[in-house]
Amino acid sequence: MKITLINPPIEDFYITGIRRQPLGLLYIAASLRQEGYNPSLLNCHTPKKSIMNVPKQFSYLQKYFTSPYPELRFPFKNYVHYGMSWQEIEQRIKREPAEIYFISSLFTTYHEETERTIEIIRKHSPSAYITVGGYHASLYPEYFLNETGTDFVICGEGEISSVELVRAIETGSSLESVSGLVYREGCDIKKNRFISRPDVSGMPRPARDLLPERDFRAYGRKLVSLITSRGCPNNCSFCTGKIIWGRGRRERSVEDVMDEINMCVSVYNAGIINLEDDNLFPSKERAAEFLKAAVREKEENPRFPEFTAMNGISIEKLDNEIIGLMKKAGFNELN
Repeated sequence: MKITLINPPIEDFYITGIRRQPLGLLYIAASLRQEGYNPSLLNCHTPKKSIMNVPKQFSYLQKYFTSPYPELRFPFKNYVHYGMSWQEIEQRIKREPAEIYFISSLFTTYHEETERTIEIIRKHSPSAYITVGGYHASLYPEYFLNETGTDFVICGEGEISSVELVRAIETGSSLESVSGLVYREGCDIKKNRFISRPDVSGMPRPARDLLPERDFRAYGRKLVSLITSRGCPNNCSFCTGKIIWGRGRRERSVEDVMDEINMCVSVYNAGIINLEDDNLFPSKERAAEFLKAAVREKEENPRFPEFTAMNGISIEKLDNEIIGLMKKAGFNELN
């Protein structure tokens, strides 16, 4: 079965062009490979960018673009399409059709890019199965099924569910056992209970070899993104993290994380490791354990990379001791 995973382009004011490694899709690809499948990745979020007209929804910002008052001046000059052009995306989908597509819809801000990708697939492969996942899709599965031509939505983590779905389609078996799946059955929309979550220390490493060389370039060096945990112990009402990861936090062992970091250095020549955890340091104990291990690795390995955390670091558990350890471990900036 021909399987293609798609990371849509992004249209935004913000400088999102640098974050081009879709870890969720890469983990799903690795899980599919482990079960004998051979998925491909169409990463439409590339270093290419083109300036667009400011959408009418944002016309109210025009007066702030050139405000003479610094405190009122909008910090971004242009609205930008980050990634492949829609023409190139359509050519790629037309040239290399798949039987089932997995498409990322992470954030509501970018839902239109996901929907346009779905339209292109439906135009050229009307019989293909289209599956969408991510924060936005998990929040609004009925919308995707009713309004966009999507066949399936996977709510929550996708590694186990994606494999179960492909198997069910391949064998023609019931979809009822596919964990976290939302789908249409006749006139009804069925929502399967989320049954199982992967062991974060036992998952196969993300299939980073599916990424072209260009997607590892940032700050003039090689950058690799990874996670040390999933979820967060907090229960903030505004956060969608628990929609995907469930409540609580599941940590990888520090030894497992250091092993992956060293692998990224040896295989991808990583000079920067970007830690994408939702809450990287939820406790002082975890922060100290991780950072002290990194300091030891840094002392023993001259090629050990520096760190960044583009997803941000919560300040709740930070103090002078932890910030000092961060500096020693190789953090040179804080978000």
